[in-house]
Amino acid sequence: MLRILKKAYMIYEIKKFDYSLKKQNANEKKYYSIDLGLSNILRVPNLQTIGTDLETVVFLELLHRGYTTYY
Repeated sequence: MLRILKKAYMIYEIKKFDYSLKKQNANEKKYYSIDLGLSNILRVPNLQTIGTDLETVVFLELLHRGYTTYY
C-alpha cells in the first residue's frame, strides 16, 4: 500500500539522518502526506494532531524550496 501511495506522490518517505548510507536504509522511515485534507479524512483532527500537522507543513515547505530533508 505504501509503495502505491509513494508512486502516486500521495506520501513522501523521509529517512533518518546518518552519515552511513547503510544505516540510513536500515533505520525506520517517516512518511508525510502531501495533503493534510486527505490525512484528516483518515483521522479526527484535534489538539493532539496539531503538532504532526505543523511538522507536515514545515516539511512540505522545505520540499517546495528544494531542500533535502531527514529526520
